[in-house]
Amino acid sequence: VQAAGDLVAARAELAQLLGVCPLALASLGVGWNSTDQFWTFPERDSSGAVTGINARHRNGVKRRIKGSRAGLTYAANWRLGERPILLVEGGSDTAALLGLGLNVIGRPSNNAGIKLLAEILRDIPPQRQILVIGVRDQKPDGQWPGREGAVRTAERLSESLNRTIGWCLPPDDAKDSRMWLNMQVSCPVERLAALFLSGLESEFVAPPPALP
Repeated sequence: VQAAGDLVAARAELAQLLGVCPLALASLGVGWNSTDQFWTFPERDSSGAVTGINARHRNGVKRRIKGSRAGLTYAANWRLGERPILLVEGGSDTAALLGLGLNVIGRPSNNAGIKLLAEILRDIPPQRQILVIGVRDQKPDGQWPGREGAVRTAERLSESLNRTIGWCLPPDDAKDSRMWLNMQVSCPVERLAALFLSGLESEFVAPPPALP
C-alpha cells in the first residue's frame, strides 16, 4: 500500500517539474506508481468514471497504460461558476489552468475526445462561452496539428451541440497553456487567471443552418 506521504511528495515533485499547483494535480487524481516510478493521470468519460490512465515518466516520456481507453481529464468541480469553459490538450495544460481557478477540461490529443466533450457539455447554458485552446506546434512543412485540431474540435462541437464554439491559441505566443503560465512573473492567482482570459484572441464557429 502506498503511503499518503509518498503520494504527496510525488505530486510536489511533479508540480515543480511542470510549474503547476500541487493541489491541481490532486484535484485531477494524479497518482504515483512507486514500483515503476511514473506518475499517473486518470482519464474519464462524461460521467466521471475512469476509462484510462496516462503514465508520465521523469524524463518526460508519456504513454497510455495498456488496456486503457482515451478519455477526458478534469476535476469534479470543472463547471463551477460562470467563466468560459476551456478545452485544452493534455493533462499538464489542464493542471496549469486548474491551478488558476479556471474551468478546464483536458482533451486526450489534438483531435480526440470530441464525442465525450459533446456529452459532458450538452447542458451548458448557451450564454456561457466554450473555448477550444490549441497548441503552437507548427511544423517546417506548414502542418499545424495543434491549431488544426482546435479548429476541427470547435467545428464538430458546434455541429453536435448546435451552438457557437470558440477556438484560440494561448496568449503571448506561448506554445501551450502551461508554457504561458511558466512565462509569468509571480503574482496573485486571480490576476494570472484574468491575464490569461483577457489575452485569448478567439474565433468563433457557428453551427450550420438548420434545413427547412
